[in-house]
Amino acid sequence: MKTYWQKMKERRDAEEDGPVEESKKRPQRVGCLSIIGAIVVALILIQFIPGFVIGFKNGFEKETAPSSTSSSSEITYKKCQKLHEGMTYEKCCEILGSKGTATFNNKSDGVETKTYNWFGIGKSVYAVFQNNKLISSGQYGLE
Repeated sequence: MKTYWQKMKERRDAEEDGPVEESKKRPQRVGCLSIIGAIVVALILIQFIPGFVIGFKNGFEKETAPSSTSSSSEITYKKCQKLHEGMTYEKCCEILGSKGTATFNNKSDGVETKTYNWFGIGKSVYAVFQNNKLISSGQYGLE
């Protein structure tokens, strides 16, 4: 059996002699880690961009006027801490006081993955669900 380095040397030698047939070239595959990495980057962007946009609009100042939303629907750190793995989307909405904004939806191999965000002024909460069970959550701007 040839080692990896022997195969690479043969391939390099073949490429020097002329073009290599497509069948001999190794096909490029997108690995599972690449997909997970892309999802993580997307979640991070989804998490931080709304806070910065709202911050720029308001000049990064704290809200001084009373909010038009009721205090029960305002997202808080205390409410965010009540979210735990395994909760349903409906239970999370009940805890946070409002429905989230769907920001990602994918179904693969019988697993449905959805991401929801809850936004406030300069703050946000995100939650990732698989088959309607919370698998991850986080927050930005909550004190």
